[in-house]
Amino acid sequence: MNLYLLVEGRRTEPAVYRGWLRHRLPWLQEVGSIDQVTANNLLLLSGYGYPSILDHIAAAAADIRRYRCISHFVVSLDSDDHDPMALRDEVQAAVGVDAIGAELVVIVQVCCIETWLLGNRRMVAANPQSADLRRALQHYDVRKRDPEQMEAPDATQTRSQYHLQYLRSVFQARGTVYSKQKPGQAASGSYYDRLVERLHDTGHIGSFGTLDDLLTRLQDDGS
Repeated sequence: MNLYLLVEGRRTEPAVYRGWLRHRLPWLQEVGSIDQVTANNLLLLSGYGYPSILDHIAAAAADIRRYRCISHFVVSLDSDDHDPMALRDEVQAAVGVDAIGAELVVIVQVCCIETWLLGNRRMVAANPQSADLRRALQHYDVRKRDPEQMEAPDATQTRSQYHLQYLRSVFQARGTVYSKQKPGQAASGSYYDRLVERLHDTGHIGSFGTLDDLLTRLQDDGS
């Protein structure tokens, strides 16, 4: 099995996905380019945002057709304020109609990876001292309600911007820091497991299920 993972983000997603893949698929060895792929390898690259990622998808698909060594081509991108199905169609169009010889899996993060990360109920302090987190919980309690359904409180921020701000306040209340450059414990296996727990218990962060279903299947295939 060889996994080609193309993520939208330049900093956060590569760090988080690497940590989660080490947790779920520890036998995968990361390589730097497709011509280094042999067996049980991971190639993880960034598409440097949207819509730039669409060009990277097309280039990746061409390489996969050429080298014929990839079993799973996984594309991960944020929905932000876009329709997830429309984004899936854009990915498929960028891949093209010709067979690539690999399974294509499209993961649309609704609305961004920080939305998923807000699904860790154990991370959110029940009685925070932080005024920022108290205000956020009063606006929308992510411990009880689906983070994917949360809107920003006003028009000064996009949903993605607000979800990032909310997550930073969650981490700060725990005496730690979350940033795009250093997502910290969000990249850990235990954090991933808490998101799986939330998904299975409540059905919340449903788009995360696409990733977990894939990794569960690959884990079963590789065990």
